[in-house]
Amino acid sequence: MKKSLTGAILVSLLSAGMISCLFAQSGRNTPLIIDHTATAKFEEIADSSLEKAIELRLMFRHASVGGTIDDGLDCVQGSRPSPVECTFFPPYKYDRRNWEFQGRSNNGWYGKIRDFVKEVHMQADSFDAMAFKYCYLDGLDQLAVPCGSPFNPGKTMQAWDSLRINIETLEDAYPDKIFIWWTIPLTQVGQFCTDTLNSLIRQYAFENNKVLFDIADIEAWDTSQQHGTNASGWEIAFKGYCGEQKPGAQACHPNWLGKLILAKAFWWMMVNLENEQKPESLESNSESYSITLFPNPSKDHITISLSGNQKSAIHISLFDLTGRKIDRNATNCIWDTGGYQILVPVGDLASGYYTFSIIYGQKHVRKKVLIRNGL
Repeated sequence: MKKSLTGAILVSLLSAGMISCLFAQSGRNTPLIIDHTATAKFEEIADSSLEKAIELRLMFRHASVGGTIDDGLDCVQGSRPSPVECTFFPPYKYDRRNWEFQGRSNNGWYGKIRDFVKEVHMQADSFDAMAFKYCYLDGLDQLAVPCGSPFNPGKTMQAWDSLRINIETLEDAYPDKIFIWWTIPLTQVGQFCTDTLNSLIRQYAFENNKVLFDIADIEAWDTSQQHGTNASGWEIAFKGYCGEQKPGAQACHPNWLGKLILAKAFWWMMVNLENEQKPESLESNSESYSITLFPNPSKDHITISLSGNQKSAIHISLFDLTGRKIDRNATNCIWDTGGYQILVPVGDLASGYYTFSIIYGQKHVRKKVLIRNGL
């Protein structure tokens, strides 16, 4: 049952809203999947790789399990006096002080998406990479949300689509930022809802070259490299990693062994993020590139004038003030010597401020425009 139902709802949808005019998606060429093998790779991290990872500014929204990863990173940083394992690490060799773990409430599947979207819009200028994680509570089978009780494939797909579409919209709005996807942490008994959503997340991340911290996979493999599942085949957390050790315990908040396992995998991810090829600011290279949007304010159309020394792929997206992507098609896209002239209709839009996100080659800029229709 698990295999057929999960396979039936593993769908891949193309995101809408990209203006079409020789436009190309930016992003990774291959996926970066951080799974149970990453912990052992911590020992392979070269000292020369540390500096760039340390300089990366990370925003991470989380609750209780995230706090245990935070503890583990402080331990690896050598800044904790206990447990004794923390004293084995050279003080601040693995300096994670630029990685900001921000606690937030357990406000449900959709509440956590809304929280992340809001905080990204508020804090994006302060960080290079951003992420949030769900709690094991969000995948419990007895909950009405996200999967329904009893399990409802339609509700499950609605929850997955909400997560996917919102993160894709953020990726389009901030193409110079790194967004990290996460699976849902496990319980010690297994949950069909968790297993189903994690299958969707994994397949999507692999097929779309995303960065994925697969916390569920890390928790499911024990110290003997055995993969833990229950009688139904659903992944379960290895009890040796959990703070809840009583017989019959279901929850899994990582103990110190689990904290260190996750912290080491986290470090492997961060040293690999330094290789991310993200667009530079278009404004940082004004000698080679320039951009003009006119008229601004506008009521009928906006012309985007891009000048550069060669033809390059263009990616343009339009967003309203809430961060919602606006479907748009360019009515004209002309290459003239030294640049593009792109005409974008805006006469059907409500009056207000909007933001164009434009990638030209390997450069990126965001431009705010004012639409004054019906005036």
